[in-house]
Parts: sequence; C-alpha cells; structure tokens
Amino acid sequence: MPDVRLADGTRLFEQMRGTHATEFVMREGTRILIRPDGYIASIGMQPVTAFAGEPTHPVDASGTDFEPS
Repeated sequence: MPDVRLADGTRLFEQMRGTHATEFVMREGTRILIRPDGYIASIGMQPVTAFAGEPTHPVDASGTDFEPS
C-alpha cells in the first residue's frame, strides 16, 4: 500500500505503525484492510473490527489522492 497524506495532515504510514491492522475507509464505503506488515488483507464494504486478535485502526481516506475531488 503506498503512503499518502490524509485529510487530517498525517501520513498513512504514520497511522499504520504498530501491531494493529489498519482499515483504510473510502468515502463511498469501500474498506481496504492493511495488515501490520503493509500487505493488503482484504477489500470490501463490511467493517473489520479485529485482525489477528487485535482491534483494527480505522483511517478516514476521504480527501486522499485515491479519492476523486
């Protein structure tokens, strides 16, 4: 998953630091679940609350380069 600047000014890689999976939530509802090692675990519409026994960290992806303006 590439690094992008988020709407709150932080970078995606900053939000991904740690042992948790990160859920990249797009404006239209698509959710990209990123494993702690940076690989994509799943892409879907349903929220994922935990991965490998740890709570996921949701990140608002609206306003990123992946979103149309």
